[in-house]
Amino acid sequence: MADDMTQQELQVAMTATKYILNKLSMGCELERWQISKIVLASDYLASVHSYMCAQDDIAAENGDSSGEEAEDETESEVETEDMPMVFVLKP
Repeated sequence: MADDMTQQELQVAMTATKYILNKLSMGCELERWQISKIVLASDYLASVHSYMCAQDDIAAENGDSSGEEAEDETESEVETEDMPMVFVLKP
């Protein structure tokens, strides 16, 4: 179970992501340093996600049928599935 601070940080990341995606959809252009930070954050989150998925797979193979983590993960995938990764580079 994640502690309160971790959950708050993930909420901050989701709020920032939604804001940035909205600005991008309105034609906002990102600077290279901003894109670099986004790519780095995405890589870190994807690493945690991959690890957690692997742990879920191992638990399923061992007969752990709690399914709690897998259910939460599916909900997150649905929420972010429609978020396009589009960046406009400034020359």
